[in-house]
Amino acid sequence: MLILTGLAALIGLVFLLIAVLGLIAPALFRNRKTGDTPPRTHLLSGGLLAALIAFGVAGGLYPKAGDGAAAPAPVLDPAEAVQSGKGLGMTPEGFRKSFNAIAGEEDPRYAIPRLTISSGEKNDTFTHQFSRQAGIMGAVSKQDGSLEYVMLVTSGSKTDNSENVRSLAMLLFAAQALNPTVPRDENNQAVIALVKEAVANISSPKPVSQRVGKLEYSATASDVTGLMFSIGRP
Repeated sequence: MLILTGLAALIGLVFLLIAVLGLIAPALFRNRKTGDTPPRTHLLSGGLLAALIAFGVAGGLYPKAGDGAAAPAPVLDPAEAVQSGKGLGMTPEGFRKSFNAIAGEEDPRYAIPRLTISSGEKNDTFTHQFSRQAGIMGAVSKQDGSLEYVMLVTSGSKTDNSENVRSLAMLLFAAQALNPTVPRDENNQAVIALVKEAVANISSPKPVSQRVGKLEYSATASDVTGLMFSIGRP
């Protein structure tokens, strides 16, 4: 069942990638025989619709609580959970372990090997580069060591679809790791909806946000900076 779930989710990511590329570079889908290029809106709407259907199927196939095949949710070590109520409720190491547990269900190569904390004037920070097109940064409280917020940045690739799929997967995995009390399909739908809206405004960038559980997701897309997706407290 998990294999079918992963396959459906992967198909959803591919269609989401088509939607993003269709909006940014529709010429990639030019008909070689006629030379016609599909309208951006057709590629965007068609890709997003197919992606939502695929993710819906994946959510339906994913084992529910109580199912013997269900994978247990990552449990934070008490030393890695922070109860201050101001940040994201976990340390950077707690986030790394939760992220890796979720990513490991799909492909261990997505795992974050380690996070190096750098001292800052107001907050400490960490950065990690998943690939040339995708990276993550986080702000860490000096008071209690908790994560204040996390931002993922991806520029996408017009030539390597695997990089785009990897970048989109990072967004979903990070949201699930940081917001574990929200059902996975609800988390995925929120991320996809924000990415869709941000990319639709790429010619005149403006931040879009949504409250998901106790956290707030925000996304902005532009031709210069790519897609920036942040998760933090409202």
